[in-house]
Amino acid sequence: MKDEQVRFANFCASESSAEACPSVINFNNGAPAEVTGALPLSGAQSVPTYMPLLWNAVPGAMSYNVYLGTSPAPTLTTNVLTTSFAPALAPNTTYYFRIGSLNDAGETLSDVQQFTTLTNPDDGAWEVARGHARPELEAPQFFEFDTNLTGVEIDSTGRITTEAGNNAYCFLSGPKEGSNGNYRWRYRQEEGEEVTLVLRFRALPDNNNITYVEFYGLGWRQKLRINRSTLKFEKAPDEPEVAFPPGFWDDGAFHTFRITFANNPVAGAPLLTTVYLEEHAFPIGSFPSDEEKDGSYLDIGRAGGTDYGACYDFIALNPTGVYPPGSGPASIPPMDLNLPEPTVSTANNWKGPTPTLYPNPVANRLLIGDLPTDREVKFRLVTATGKVVRNAKLLRTNGGIDVAQLPVGVYFLQLFSDEGDSLVMRFVKR
Repeated sequence: MKDEQVRFANFCASESSAEACPSVINFNNGAPAEVTGALPLSGAQSVPTYMPLLWNAVPGAMSYNVYLGTSPAPTLTTNVLTTSFAPALAPNTTYYFRIGSLNDAGETLSDVQQFTTLTNPDDGAWEVARGHARPELEAPQFFEFDTNLTGVEIDSTGRITTEAGNNAYCFLSGPKEGSNGNYRWRYRQEEGEEVTLVLRFRALPDNNNITYVEFYGLGWRQKLRINRSTLKFEKAPDEPEVAFPPGFWDDGAFHTFRITFANNPVAGAPLLTTVYLEEHAFPIGSFPSDEEKDGSYLDIGRAGGTDYGACYDFIALNPTGVYPPGSGPASIPPMDLNLPEPTVSTANNWKGPTPTLYPNPVANRLLIGDLPTDREVKFRLVTATGKVVRNAKLLRTNGGIDVAQLPVGVYFLQLFSDEGDSLVMRFVKR
């Protein structure tokens, strides 16, 4: 045995992660780099007053100066050792902020970013997760967030600004391997609660599978899988699928789904799950569950053996009951969420016997039974997203309506007469 001299270069030991080391020792002998990934994103609107300022760690930085104020030239507010700061924010206020990364060699300032807080921070009975922050920090307000995505970092590349001025957080996950590959928001409800969920999201380009919504409650289970072509009710008899209009997800827009989980009106019958698209008053699908299951929670996210990808603008949940679109004040989520307005009249004031549609689903010609003979009737065909595709007079010969050239999907038929009465009915084109 003899003494040896060992010399280390760039050596670091950490009990947490390797990323913690460069913040203590700066091998570049200069001021640290500018911070990246600062949140809220510049220009963000309707930011909750509880939202912290967040940014990514900078190698070589020993601390961070936070500049925050209502002037475009914010002044120094505090110095922190972490990568977040939770200020006391006022509602309906525009703030400006920048972050300075520091070490013994100096300070590097980021660009000034600005955001505006919610006008009314009270969400009422709605519990909301907005896409303004990293979900593992925002979700605990009401939702648990869990992810074990392999190789996916939570950084600025995962966020975009929506057309409503909000921020949305995006996920792209590869096939599930064992327990890896999941992400989810979980809301834990009280046993026996009927629930209304409003969720807005968009698909990621070139990705077929988008998201799922899974409900455990009222003694039942339902799982909705949403991809580019269909909405599938996995825990209903025969696993029915409802088709979206062709190209529905291709424009990159955010789409709004309202989902209610309710006790079936028939005593002792299974859970009834109903889905409304774009806040339209008529559902695109309503099916019972066929799986009894104990549990009291609702999950939103992904799971399975294929790629999934979605950007989430917001999750709004009302645990106080079942509220279809436009059913009253309790049905209206916070106004900052900028939900689309219904585009088809919901007035049903039809005089006389209610007409019937058959066959439904239909492939070629939609027939209408019990048409009135005492007044002229016109019709309007509308897609599930509210686009009018045909508007004409309905012939008294009841030759029906030729729908053979319509793309597969869900449609609404609106009947209205010269006397002012109207009726809207749903059919499926197969």
